[in-house]
Amino acid sequence: MFLLYFAAKSLTARPALTAAAPASASGLVGAYSSKLLLTLSNPMPIMSFIGVFAVLSLVGFILSLWVHIGALFGRNVAPESFFWGLHVGIFVVFFPAILVAEKRVGSTNRKDFWKMVTKGSPDGIRYLFYLLLAYAFVSSLISFFHSPPGVVPKGLSPGVPWRGFSEGWMVFYFGSFAILSSALHSSRQRT
Repeated sequence: MFLLYFAAKSLTARPALTAAAPASASGLVGAYSSKLLLTLSNPMPIMSFIGVFAVLSLVGFILSLWVHIGALFGRNVAPESFFWGLHVGIFVVFFPAILVAEKRVGSTNRKDFWKMVTKGSPDGIRYLFYLLLAYAFVSSLISFFHSPPGVVPKGLSPGVPWRGFSEGWMVFYFGSFAILSSALHSSRQRT
């Protein structure tokens, strides 16, 4: 009812006799910066941005897992543009994850870093991250010692470079997802 009243008043109001003053550049910058600060100080937009980056990191993890499984079978399952897209995507999701992690950890002892960063999320997420980290480390060691020193092997399977990079992609994307999703999960528990 209240909204209908205001709608009727605005439709029947007389137009202003003088035109509004044109906006100056400094006025626009001030208006934009005040709106930006107001938005960033509100927790709801921050949580929605964290949610967007969490979804992006989960999508990146799934794509890198798909590429890795294909590479294990010696196949390229994606075009070359995916290779660079997954590289750049790490930075898109990892920088916000680091900012969230620093905000959550604060001055806590660094040996408890992952426990504090993933606090509030299911334990399976933390353990899956540890498993991915160990898998990437062991797989990299095997690849390193498997190739003879100083010799570039001929006739590499097309999936070999993809396999090496996708191990790192999986760790970074899932680590970002673990950090961001635990921040979302713990914020829901507080409300």
